[in-house]
Amino acid sequence: MMATKRLSHTITQTLSENHIILQEECDIYEYCFHYIIDISLYCIIFLLIALMCDELLIGILFTLMFFLLRSNGGGVHAPTERLCTVFSFAISIFVLWLAPKTTGYDWWLCPALYCLSAAFICFLAPVDHANKLWYNSGS
Repeated sequence: MMATKRLSHTITQTLSENHIILQEECDIYEYCFHYIIDISLYCIIFLLIALMCDELLIGILFTLMFFLLRSNGGGVHAPTERLCTVFSFAISIFVLWLAPKTTGYDWWLCPALYCLSAAFICFLAPVDHANKLWYNSGS
């Protein structure tokens, strides 16, 4: 969040000062670096939690499916970026908690629910929202 924003700003400024990127493109690069760093940290932390819970396979599958949906739905929709992170981790940990409680009979629901969720998100996305990082209220 704040640390990743500072890190992405530092990386972008270093690239700009070394004439690797144009000054006019700094905002775009800074956003991209921030997004990549945030996603990477989330994945690493969540997969470590999944490993500690002895649910690494579930963690990997959930992470793949979650980010396929999230990348299509896009943007930050919670009132703050921090709250979005809290919600994301809460959902992820809930899945880790729920997964061992399902039986083999319940597993057929996973692909069905994923497809239903993906269709619903594809129908609604992209959503113009003031908390989207790239949202421009002037357009």
